[in-house]
Amino acid sequence: MLRRPRAIAAAAAVAAIVSAIAAAPASAGVVFSNCGTPASSPVFSPWLDTTPYFLAPDGGFEAGAAGWDLDGASVVAGNESFELSGPGVWTLALSAGDAATSPAVCVGAEHPTFRFVARKSSGLPTAQLRVQVVLPDDRAFTVGSMPSGSSWAPSPIMFVGANFLPLLTDGDSIDVRFRFTPTAGTWQIDDFYVDPRGGN
Repeated sequence: MLRRPRAIAAAAAVAAIVSAIAAAPASAGVVFSNCGTPASSPVFSPWLDTTPYFLAPDGGFEAGAAGWDLDGASVVAGNESFELSGPGVWTLALSAGDAATSPAVCVGAEHPTFRFVARKSSGLPTAQLRVQVVLPDDRAFTVGSMPSGSSWAPSPIMFVGANFLPLLTDGDSIDVRFRFTPTAGTWQIDDFYVDPRGGN
């Protein structure tokens, strides 16, 4: 069976972020980070994902996207229909050409994945929402995309990738940001979560 182009692209992006790990000393082991232990719960369990996740900084946008870098994006009235983080009143809206970059999130080896809820409110069926991980030096790597759909839906499980980079420098964590950019159409994003335990 052929793999979907979106899955191939995501796998290639993660491989690009962590390709240098193969050159790390053989003695290097997984060191759990000092990022803290934010409250987490399996909020995506209705979709058979029992991994616990924590809400990213203002990931529900109820504080007006506090700490986010909005380039054309804006906070608008509304809430995703599943109310994963509770009955909120705000979401993030973006159109083609806009971008929204999250505050820095501390990740380590135990932070492999992230998810969010989104919908396309207008645009062609081919429109997608591109997601990138931004490193401290501002390099950005595309790690996934949200397929087009007019109804609120959870994103695919996406891999941070960069959470393994500290293994190359005997560190245990790295601060990354997450950037959302529509390829076309108008989108809304809500309830952005990160996995703090790797499903354990």
